[in-house]
Amino acid sequence: MKKKKTHIIFTLLLLTIVFNSCSLFNRNKSGDSRKQEIETTNLLLEAKKEESLGNLSKAKEIYAHCIKKDAENATALYALAGLLMEEKSFNDAAILAESAAKIEPENKWFQLRLAKIYAEIRQYDKAAKIYEKLVLQQREYIDYYY
Repeated sequence: MKKKKTHIIFTLLLLTIVFNSCSLFNRNKSGDSRKQEIETTNLLLEAKKEESLGNLSKAKEIYAHCIKKDAENATALYALAGLLMEEKSFNDAAILAESAAKIEPENKWFQLRLAKIYAEIRQYDKAAKIYEKLVLQQREYIDYYY
């Protein structure tokens, strides 16, 4: 139970950081764009809430809706890939994780999820390349070496 709470808190913190960083770069957006951004943020938070409550099918539906509205929404792609991983749908998860990692190549969390998926589908060479890149970016983080 404590691990689940820690996971939920970490995920919400990660989402907050991602959303705040996005808003810093997009302060000059028009009113309609800003309204759409707020709507998307609310949808993502709703999806995370459903996920935390164990309503995974509802969470998947909301993430998919976010992606339908904006195919470049890396956060929704990343989150839906995670849910598909839990269902052992690794090939579908790989497609979404690849998109998220391509949209935000410097996001280490997106890269880590993609590497884990590649390992699950036995594409070890692709996973190794991602870990090598992460090692070069953060040499002090020894977990990437294993």
